[in-house]
Amino acid sequence: MAELKLLIKPDNTFLTQIIYEGLLLLLQHNLDQSSFHYNKIILPSYSLRKLFENVIRDKSLRDEFVSVRTAFVGNDKKYDLPGQILKSVGVPLKGKSGITYIGQLLEVLINNYTKLPDLRDSSLIYKRTSNSLIIGSALQDVVSAPQIFKVDRYTGFTTADLNTTYNRYGVKGEPFWVLIGLLGIASSYVVQYREPKSGSKVSKISYYYLFFSPDEMLEMLASRNPKYLYNLMTLKRIVVTKLRELINSNLPSEIIILSLMLDTNIMAELAKNEIDHLFLQLYRVVNEGNTYKIYNTTLLNLYSTPYYLDVLEKITGSSDKSENLLSILNKMVQPNSPLIWSINSMDKKNKDPDADHAFRALMELYRFIVYGDPRGFYGFLRELTNAKTILEGEKNEKYKNRARYYSRRLTEISKTL
Repeated sequence: MAELKLLIKPDNTFLTQIIYEGLLLLLQHNLDQSSFHYNKIILPSYSLRKLFENVIRDKSLRDEFVSVRTAFVGNDKKYDLPGQILKSVGVPLKGKSGITYIGQLLEVLINNYTKLPDLRDSSLIYKRTSNSLIIGSALQDVVSAPQIFKVDRYTGFTTADLNTTYNRYGVKGEPFWVLIGLLGIASSYVVQYREPKSGSKVSKISYYYLFFSPDEMLEMLASRNPKYLYNLMTLKRIVVTKLRELINSNLPSEIIILSLMLDTNIMAELAKNEIDHLFLQLYRVVNEGNTYKIYNTTLLNLYSTPYYLDVLEKITGSSDKSENLLSILNKMVQPNSPLIWSINSMDKKNKDPDADHAFRALMELYRFIVYGDPRGFYGFLRELTNAKTILEGEKNEKYKNRARYYSRRLTEISKTL
């Protein structure tokens, strides 16, 4: 058995997030022989090999691993960092690796998992040298970490335990901790998205990662409950699948939040597993030449019984009617909804006539769903009515059909009130 001491607590830095995600993934696949608490994890020595053995058995999980498109950039490519990492964990390759993104490296590990070493006692700690941040307690026999590990150096984020930002430091680590970070990227990876090209601007490539919030991570570990940890990991995977669809539809973050908070399937899964809440953070990281930068983070707080459900029941007067209303609202914020099509036209040279009112309707609904403010619900109905009215005078058949769509939804909603 190997004891991993957790001397760095979960925080909002990307580096710490991916390491903890990797640890949780390793735990998930070794729960029958492991124990854990907020300050240490005890795992079988064969844990890494068992994880990859499970990946081979689960085709969907294997597909997720090898589809991680996070690229090796800058010095990663110049010094063949993938080859160095593989060699450091006992999987040397002949010549240059030719690996360009993390999914390819993970595929090599999947195909050679029997060569992975036993786990040994170690500590999750950050140490500083004159020019590097070291992950782990060793200062020798370390390997450089990929550029994606260094994304915090371009932010104001700080690791409280180290009391430093990463602006002046490269990142290296014991091979085990670098591998755990790569597993964390695999566990948190949602999708690569290339933004539509605008004029002469080069389209940016964004990478999205979904993490548990630091408090959620601590709660999972402090629970010492294998079933609780397993259920939360499974639920996060469900959310990742939903997010992938939403992000690929090029939707604003407000619509993504609304769609998730209105998703009755997610609520049902939380309730079935007797989980009150699931607090997540969505990171958008953009490749800029030889580096990565965090562009924004979005908090996703999901509940089995959101507060707005109580407000809906008061508005409708019954739980049955509130469930019907919730179903209507949920359908209206899906990527294939005419309301969303109208909002997406705002990026075009000639936006749809109802686009402004559709967007205002969305923001009012956001106000209601996220903050539980009933004025947002009535504002949503008002703006939806305005959007319908504007389109009723249009000759274009597309707009006439959308006006009829708005009219049908308003009628359905009125029947629940």
